[in-house]
Amino acid sequence: MSVFPTVLVAGDHSSADARLLDFVADRVRNRSVARVVLVHATNHAGIAAVSTGYTYDPAPFIAVMDEELAMIMAAAKNRLLDAGVASVETAELEGPRASAVIDYACTHPVNAIIMGTQGRTGLARLALGSVADGVLRSAHVPTFTLRTAIDMPAPSSGPLRRLLVAVDAGDASERILRFATALAGDEVSQIRLCHVVESSDARPNDEYFDANIAQIRAHDISVSSTFLEGAPAYCVLKEAAAWNADAIVIGTRGYRGVQRLILGSVAEGVICGATVPVLTIPPPTQESRS
Repeated sequence: MSVFPTVLVAGDHSSADARLLDFVADRVRNRSVARVVLVHATNHAGIAAVSTGYTYDPAPFIAVMDEELAMIMAAAKNRLLDAGVASVETAELEGPRASAVIDYACTHPVNAIIMGTQGRTGLARLALGSVADGVLRSAHVPTFTLRTAIDMPAPSSGPLRRLLVAVDAGDASERILRFATALAGDEVSQIRLCHVVESSDARPNDEYFDANIAQIRAHDISVSSTFLEGAPAYCVLKEAAAWNADAIVIGTRGYRGVQRLILGSVAEGVICGATVPVLTIPPPTQESRS
């Protein structure tokens, strides 16, 4: 049984998204994912609105754009089929990309989202792309993000053997660990729990983490842990590099109303700075579709 029976893959699905598609194919081959839905959103209304007041008719431009998009989506689907992915569907969405992706995920049986981020080097690396940011702030399902920029190292192919899991002593960490443990077997063989405190006075009770370690070992997974002191996002990224992690798992903050727009500085810092895929787990309150 796949951890994520159906995943929604959001991207432009052009040749620039080759890394994203290869990552998806790896997840299917390693049985973490069973069914893939490729989506792309086009804001036709927005394009038409831009032309208001001008003399040109946007319809021919939109028609050519839609034709090119159909060819790109077909090529992306064929790339996955050629890679051995048996179940691939495509869906062309209408509207701003982030909201269209979230709307689709909320109205269809989607168990996870996989998408690229516009991470670059230098100062630009410190900010998420607007689409990734919008999806992560509203997603009610786990979301994989990975860098697709050509100036970033490509993610390792094959299974995600070494998983660095950022945890604290809260209830959210138990949910994060459930997903991390579920990836064991075909994908994950080693988990490292990483807890960061900004002050040594905030160090949690060791008994809490001893119980989590025992639970993970019951699944025949090699597990270790580390306690670090310092800026949380920086420490998580540094530990991921030092331990040679294949991916990072971290929770996001999510609330109702205006507060729901808070992604969480630690999660955002990790996603912006990571050179490996990051799996973000939303809190249980965001799973409600009411």
